[in-house]
Amino acid sequence: MNPRGRLPATLLNATQLRSKIIVEIGIDPHRSRDACFSPCRKYRYVLWRRFQAADGLDLDHLNPVVFIMLNPSKADNKENDTTMDRVESITESWGHNSVLVCNLFAYIESKSDKLLKVNDPFGPKNEEAIDWTINFARRFPKNTSTELKVVCAWGTKGHPHCRKIIDRLKEMDAELWCLGLNGDGSPRHPKPQGRKLTEKNFKLYFA
Repeated sequence: MNPRGRLPATLLNATQLRSKIIVEIGIDPHRSRDACFSPCRKYRYVLWRRFQAADGLDLDHLNPVVFIMLNPSKADNKENDTTMDRVESITESWGHNSVLVCNLFAYIESKSDKLLKVNDPFGPKNEEAIDWTINFARRFPKNTSTELKVVCAWGTKGHPHCRKIIDRLKEMDAELWCLGLNGDGSPRHPKPQGRKLTEKNFKLYFA
């Protein structure tokens, strides 16, 4: 971080400043809401929210949590959906002032049952987006002095498809958490759950 509180230029892509139809993975952390889409707008790779508690703060004081859920629905760089309303509420209740969201599947679909009917529900840059999101969140000083929270929250429908992502996150030494477990052992989706972060560590669970 430089004295003005801006991230190094290497973290910010020139194409992201105006158009939300972008090719490079990235968001602008100075915005209260931002998102990274594929050029075709069929995939959303990263979603960013900076809360009111962060108003007036420079970037050195941000401490984003990372959520990895099933797939995007209606939330974008301007509006929330019901899931994002819940994620914001949960994240703020933990004392954080920002959140980054990515997904097992990057394809935008409000009815998740339709995902596997899509030719490529994952998206051509989704693995890169997850890597970028973890590394980006770690750049903030408040997340380097404490463990970065990566919350797995894809629910039962994502469970058969999570192994590759879990292995990648373990390679990155990410500290993985959940909001509790479903009966099949999958991490619960945030929408119907309470706010408390459970102490179930996925590094142990998936060992």
